[in-house]
Amino acid sequence: MEESVQSLVANNKEEQIRQLKDTIQELQSRMEELEQRNARDHQAGANKQEENSKQLRMLAKQLQELEQKTDRDHQAGTKQEDRLRKVERELESAKQRSRRKYQSGSDKQNFFSKHKHALESRLSSVLTPIVALLYQEEVLNDCERQDVGNRASGLQTNYFLLNMIEKKGTRAQEAFYDVLKKADPFLVDELESKCH
Repeated sequence: MEESVQSLVANNKEEQIRQLKDTIQELQSRMEELEQRNARDHQAGANKQEENSKQLRMLAKQLQELEQKTDRDHQAGTKQEDRLRKVERELESAKQRSRRKYQSGSDKQNFFSKHKHALESRLSSVLTPIVALLYQEEVLNDCERQDVGNRASGLQTNYFLLNMIEKKGTRAQEAFYDVLKKADPFLVDELESKCH
């Protein structure tokens, strides 16, 4: 797509420049004719010469304006190319951010998978803020939040919550990692350090 945009800009620019050159040649040809006619009519009278001189000045002015327009169009084309390059850089940057985000998300999902068993016995002290934050992040709905709170024991509650998160998939597992990092960053650091 980027190449087709560049190609379209280049073709449009070339067409405009070609048209301006044709117009310039036509004006130069008309100027030459008027100069020749002016030379012939010089002998015919001063009035005719003055009229031809006016036309020559007018054509010279038009030629100058066209040359200025050509310069402006060339500069505008250059600006457009600069904008296109900027968009290309932004697109590449967005792709890199997307790759980093994907990698980051993948790491979070891996954390959940690797440490699910250890988390079943270690969440009890931070379970309430975790459930509240998961609800706030819309990972859990109100009914699910109440189901987690209705479990009899801490281990049963931890197990139930982790299975629910696992079944919800990647987004929920990544959100769980972020929430756990807020609620108990030391636990996350400890579990991650065991992997390295």
